[in-house]
Amino acid sequence: MSAILAVDIGTTSAKALVITSSGTVSVSERITYPTHRPRTGYAEQDPEQLSACITSLMNDVIRKGTEKIDAVAFSCAMHGVMAVDERGHALTPLIIWSDLRAREAAAQISKEHRDMHALTGTPIHPMSPLTKLVWMKKNQPELFKRAHKFIGIKEYLWYRWFGTFVVDHSIASATGLMDSQKLTWSSTALAVAGIREEQLSKLVGVHTPFTSEQVNATYGLAPRTPWIIGSSDGCLATLGSDVNTNANALSVTVGTSGAVRKMNTQAGIDPAGKTFCYCLDKARWVHGGATNNGAVLIDWYTQKFLREPIDLNTFCARATKVQPGSAGLLMIPYLQGERSPVYDADASGVFLGVRHHHGTEHFMRAILEGIGFALMDIADALMEGNTNMEVRASGGLSLSAEAMQVLSDQFGMTIHVQHREDASAIGAAIIACEALKIPFQFADEPPRIYQPNMNNHQLYRKLFSIYKGVYSHIADDLHQLTALQF
Repeated sequence: MSAILAVDIGTTSAKALVITSSGTVSVSERITYPTHRPRTGYAEQDPEQLSACITSLMNDVIRKGTEKIDAVAFSCAMHGVMAVDERGHALTPLIIWSDLRAREAAAQISKEHRDMHALTGTPIHPMSPLTKLVWMKKNQPELFKRAHKFIGIKEYLWYRWFGTFVVDHSIASATGLMDSQKLTWSSTALAVAGIREEQLSKLVGVHTPFTSEQVNATYGLAPRTPWIIGSSDGCLATLGSDVNTNANALSVTVGTSGAVRKMNTQAGIDPAGKTFCYCLDKARWVHGGATNNGAVLIDWYTQKFLREPIDLNTFCARATKVQPGSAGLLMIPYLQGERSPVYDADASGVFLGVRHHHGTEHFMRAILEGIGFALMDIADALMEGNTNMEVRASGGLSLSAEAMQVLSDQFGMTIHVQHREDASAIGAAIIACEALKIPFQFADEPPRIYQPNMNNHQLYRKLFSIYKGVYSHIADDLHQLTALQF
């Protein structure tokens, strides 16, 4: 039985755990780090701070563990980009997925290069590093010229550890710069971004091992311990939720943001442009969509409007004191714009139907239901009429029984909460086991199962129809309001 140190570098925190090939987790720790918002629409992180946090986290987990670590493997958030010099020193902060500064660049690319989504599998949206590079070239031309490489946070760490700029196919497939069919950097996308191929990292497979006796000694690992580069957090959350190419299942992850995904054996682009297609490896592709607005909405409401901070479980418990439908209060949850399926960075949040009888708990339930409606919108685009599927949920919100019951009622589908909330880290461990050519077995833990209340589901379908119609009718008005905010 082998033990894997699996590290998941997320948007607001990093998780690390020691997990065996039989699926048993012996140590699990988390560390948080801030996102800086120096201007409206900006979302940045300090790569030095992230590096220090991740180093501290790994040291902590290794120190607490008793097993010999046979491999280290990584999961990492997508869509972040920064400029570095020849020595790998950051010239800019890490610009993360929720940053909206590239709104105009995205609109320009959508108008002039509509084929980019089909070519790369990545929708044209400010989240995409492609659009961020176009923004940087226009607004920071001198810095843009000085940049040696444009990389993400895992590449930044990898250069520090192993002295080479490399990126796995999975992370690269979410940049808007990789040809999804050829698994090479796209000359067309590079031309749009205004960069050369040598300014990007070398592409490698997700199972690629690296090792350094010096690095291993620093972390107290055996000299030849391999470090597996791993994949993106979205693809690995799907894998770690036991959704594979044969499963008639959807993976739903709800953390800071949210996503709905399924796995296929080949790349394929949604002709309607509502979903993405990212690479896990040459034989596995993840199709899905992401919402900007998951548990971040709960954090927003808690911080801005409640007198005392409360945790997520307490929020969901209070929210569900109110009957389904929030007494006619509906939320369009686009506080940070939206990705799938509308891909509208200029969208904003709306509470609809507000009346005198609505109180704090009604707004809390409307937020919880709004998150669910956003996920339903993505699921509808993925299922293509096939409702005979089960949902396998992960992420922080999956820890709340109340939230999962609401989601089950909204989807009208059975929800299985699989193997803790650490699906991305578990997915990284699976990749490591594949690289080591040893079998991985999920822990023999029965999932928590939530069955839908179909009466509630019928109510939610009616509300969902209103939800869909509202945005289409007021999108132009929301855009005008957003223009006043930037």
